[in-house]
Amino acid sequence: MTTSYPGVYMREVSSGVRPIQAASTSTAAFLGVAARGPIRTPVRIQNFTEFRSTFGGFLTETFLAHAVFQFFNNGGSQCYVVRVARNARAAAATIVHEGATPHESLTLTASSQGVWGNALEVDVAASAEDPDNLFDLVVFDTSSGERVQVERLANLSMDRTAPTFVESSVRIRSKYLTATVVADAAHAEAGLLEGDPIPPDQVGTLLDATHRALQVSLDDDGFQEVTLGGATLDTLEEIRAALERAVTGISPLRLPAERNPYPDAKVTLEGTGEAKALRITSGEAGPQSSVKLLPAETVERDAARLLRLSPPARRVDGAAVLRPSKDGNPYLIGDGQPGTHLKRPVKGTDGEDELQNSDFTGAFGVLDTVGDISLIAVPGEGAEEVAEAGMTYCGVRRPLSDCFFIADLPQDSARQNAGDKPVTDWVSALNGANSYGAAYYPWLRMSDPNGGPEAIEVPPSGFVAGIYARTDTQRGVWKTPAGMQASVAGSVGLTRELTDVQQGNLNTPLKSICAIRHFPASGTVVWGGRTLTNDAEWRYISPRRMAIFLRRSIFDGIQWAVFEPNDEPLWSQLRLNMNAFMMTLFRKGAFQGSTPSQAFFVKVDSETTTRADVDTGVVNILVGFAPLKPAEFVVVQLSQKAGQSG
Repeated sequence: MTTSYPGVYMREVSSGVRPIQAASTSTAAFLGVAARGPIRTPVRIQNFTEFRSTFGGFLTETFLAHAVFQFFNNGGSQCYVVRVARNARAAAATIVHEGATPHESLTLTASSQGVWGNALEVDVAASAEDPDNLFDLVVFDTSSGERVQVERLANLSMDRTAPTFVESSVRIRSKYLTATVVADAAHAEAGLLEGDPIPPDQVGTLLDATHRALQVSLDDDGFQEVTLGGATLDTLEEIRAALERAVTGISPLRLPAERNPYPDAKVTLEGTGEAKALRITSGEAGPQSSVKLLPAETVERDAARLLRLSPPARRVDGAAVLRPSKDGNPYLIGDGQPGTHLKRPVKGTDGEDELQNSDFTGAFGVLDTVGDISLIAVPGEGAEEVAEAGMTYCGVRRPLSDCFFIADLPQDSARQNAGDKPVTDWVSALNGANSYGAAYYPWLRMSDPNGGPEAIEVPPSGFVAGIYARTDTQRGVWKTPAGMQASVAGSVGLTRELTDVQQGNLNTPLKSICAIRHFPASGTVVWGGRTLTNDAEWRYISPRRMAIFLRRSIFDGIQWAVFEPNDEPLWSQLRLNMNAFMMTLFRKGAFQGSTPSQAFFVKVDSETTTRADVDTGVVNILVGFAPLKPAEFVVVQLSQKAGQSG
């Protein structure tokens, strides 16, 4: 700032504080079997309507859709879904094009693998905008027994240079199909432009000496103005010959001169009666072959309108003949029968092999690229191998071990007594149990979303993930997602009612199964908050998830420090930023302790970062916090008070 006059000068100065934003802790990832959708690809979903649109509806023997539905129903706001399948195949069929000789035009394939694609029907219709060159694909879903239109893909072109080329347009606009052009460009024809018939009695006065110009573009080379030569143009034949001379004399603007197709252009007279129409045909056949015409630059010279070649003159481009045939019948993708116009139908399948545990455990790796998830579940897959792999993945996930696994027990376990071996053996069989996972028991019942009269049994993981998200929003990640406030929405009952003694058998340190209970005063609630680890330090869910939350928040919030000078000014800024973040959490009640010094500490100085660390480019930050642990056992002591004399 330059000072030049006496007075007060103002300027902004950075405070040096770079606030640390609290990381999200409520975004879940669900892996499972779906009716359709991309396989082994995480897809972000923000409501159940979006899930149905991408992955289909409820299946009868798998529970991915049920879990996602109950996640949103219980307070979740965003999740990722990964469809798991093995050797699944997409429905497909090839349609013949409109040419006189039957040649293949277009292969339509269901947008994802699965039997769902076998119920797709497609009608080919003329475009309302340009019926001579473009076409529409009208898609119907027949899975319900009725023919329901689900989308219309309008104004598609077989010309690869067109903005509405069918392959790219369908890929962008369709939720149900992909399209692949298989038509051979050699079957394309020469483009043409044909005007309206000219009555014979008007020919002699049609053109005078001045109205002799029009603008022509052949094969999209660019418009050029041409003039009809000749002393007199009193007959249609004289007009035709003059127009042909003008068109064939055009020199290309953009096309290579050695590939000049214009000498072969033709102008013919078309029509069966006395009135004939002028037709201009491009000299070279091909998908990009076309004839386009504009009026002359001045009305006084315009011949296009007088020759009836102005719009709505009929224009047919070279690629038009390659369009899929409009034979009047719908094309059934997958389940269609081969015929004159439908070739090589392929039935869609959900997979020829039964899914194994390895199919689910092998899918965890696709989440490596998704940085904002914090909860993972494989709804209904209760094998110990799946739970072990889920907890292990969360514990070693790079770079932060920033996820928590919600495990389901096997469905049959809910039908056993809570103290019986099938439940306790499940925990005992876990070789890789750690503090990055919790298991919930028993399964729940919900109304059949497919309209069945009886309630169905569903796994708890989707409900619980939603309750985690709701508790995080209402109270914070430091609050254990259990208790009277952790009510389960969408359930009509439990597959087994637990007694206090039965839950006590599951709540020992060597078992640590989180129960779901029903109480008359509060309904169905989550009534357990332990991880599956034997480590007493991380016995409860809230300290583990709090550590994950702090790790992710601090990691994201101090990226600015990389490559800063490694000395006291940097250390003091880090202390300032991180103390401010931790103090904010302390004021919200996130830690134990009545004072900040009892609740947390942040240390960044020459003790944590030695000269050897500085020489190797390392700055060490030490953060400690006193986690809140739930009041799992509330003990009330009652004593009789002895009577006292007045």
